[in-house]
Formats: sequence, C-alpha cells, structure tokens
Amino acid sequence: MVLSKIDNINKRLVLKLKIFTFITLNLSNNKHHFSKAKALCLMEIAKLLI
Repeated sequence: MVLSKIDNINKRLVLKLKIFTFITLNLSNNKHHFSKAKALCLMEIAKLLI
C-alpha cells in the first residue's frame, strides 16, 4: 500500500516536472510567436494536473 502511494506521488511529480519544462521551453523558444492565450491554456492544464 505505502509503496504504491509513493509510486503514484513520484509519477505525479515527474509529470509536473515534464509539464513545467514543456511550458518553460515553449515560452523561451517562441517569445515572438507564443500567444498569451496558449500560455494561459497550458497553465490551466498544469493546474488541473497538479
């Protein structure tokens, strides 16, 4: 039981990290092309997953 809980937490943390990295990379790479709406959508998706 405890191990599966820890495993789930780890998976969630990895997912958060991936999303965070994805958002940061998108923002830094596409400053001129990146729409604020798209950024807000990504942030909302990230909030839902956290």
